[in-house]
Amino acid sequence: MALSVPLSRFTSRVGGGSAFFVRPLPNMNTPTTPKPTSFSRRAAKLGWVCPVISLIIFALFVFDRQIVPRKITPFIVQFALLLIAVGLISGIVALFGVSKHGKKGILVPAIVGIIISGLLILFCVAVA
Repeated sequence: MALSVPLSRFTSRVGGGSAFFVRPLPNMNTPTTPKPTSFSRRAAKLGWVCPVISLIIFALFVFDRQIVPRKITPFIVQFALLLIAVGLISGIVALFGVSKHGKKGILVPAIVGIIISGLLILFCVAVA
């Protein structure tokens, strides 16, 4: 059996030696630049981050009203609503980039951001 396999399958063609290939280490002096993130991926991330931040703001506002003075309260509510709107718009904008950049890293965060923003808008409309 051992003689049926040619010896050249186990040794390199140049230099003979081991059957294992040792990859050379990358040069540590050359910095590797990270791959730039597309606008659609950033918009998709913004699409779910903004509503989550507004949820945190609403939770702090509802559970502990002593933190915020009454004069500032309308501005904080408007800021939280602005964050929800930015999240909804950026999620929709990110979906337009799926055809160019692919689904990976865009589709799920954008849809999650749109759903969270939509639910928060429905909640605000129902409460008001």
